[in-house]
Amino acid sequence: MQRLHEERANALLERHAADNANELTEVEAAVNAVKVAFASGQALPLQQLQLHLLAKMEPVPSQSMI
Repeated sequence: MQRLHEERANALLERHAADNANELTEVEAAVNAVKVAFASGQALPLQQLQLHLLAKMEPVPSQSMI
């Protein structure tokens, strides 16, 4: 039984690590997009930037999927 709990805990940790890696990738993409916009002298309206970020995000799984 203890081994089962340890395996489940390890699986959860791996999933959380993967989720964090995905979030970091999304944040890096957003930061790079803003850097490019500023470097080219363009200003991105906040709403356009938010839509761009939302389009890149994956849907959050519901609790029933976890």
